[in-house]
Amino acid sequence: MITELWKVNQNLVIKSISSFSKDWQKLNFHLIIDIIQNIPDSLVHFLNSEDFEFVFTLAIFASNKDLLNMETWLKEKLKPSPN
Repeated sequence: MITELWKVNQNLVIKSISSFSKDWQKLNFHLIIDIIQNIPDSLVHFLNSEDFEFVFTLAIFASNKDLLNMETWLKEKLKPSPN
């Protein structure tokens, strides 16, 4: 069902999961990672969310599951934007 909703409205899925993460404890980020893994090619979209606390916590969990190279991702995120 989430995969079908993802196809229709990616932003809704990202914002909903991000919002729910505030109520769930960090222990449940494992569940969030499992959900994201079931949506093909979605991790990058979640990591570009505007909810920075959610994004960095998600990045840590994704890195721990070898889904993300944290060093490379951080270098890219911290790169100054071109003017």
